[in-house]
Amino acid sequence: MSMIKWLSWLVLLIVCAAVVIAAEVKVEAYITNNPESEGATIFSPETHTFYVMFKAKGLSPGDKIRGVWIADEVADAAPANFKIQESALIAQDTTLDAQFSMTKPGAWARGDYHVEIYVNDKLAAKAKFSVKPVAKPKKPEQEQKQEEDDSGD
Repeated sequence: MSMIKWLSWLVLLIVCAAVVIAAEVKVEAYITNNPESEGATIFSPETHTFYVMFKAKGLSPGDKIRGVWIADEVADAAPANFKIQESALIAQDTTLDAQFSMTKPGAWARGDYHVEIYVNDKLAAKAKFSVKPVAKPKKPEQEQKQEEDDSGD
């Protein structure tokens, strides 16, 4: 085998290996209002901070991970698909367990939102959520009647 042919095969092998490595990046993400809590998809407008918790595997040290918060449809509060904010970090290892957060001092506009997680500008995960009044569970009729009877009328 000639030296040029051998080098061509080596280059092809390296390129294929790089493609396989890049294809193995996996990101799982969910939204929560407390980093110690499970994920949810519906939140109250009074929620002050949202977190996107994510785990990434198959990274290369130096990969750029970016989180983009988007308001999909929030009536008159912003145009459709409005980018609210963006955060980024750099991977130090092949796995990453991290979060991005978004805070607002007042009430959030009711509507639909999502977060996109990118690895080196390639969309790797998307987590959707909604902001709307969270219904309080109704009391059983028996308890409601009891409270009315105890009111002292």
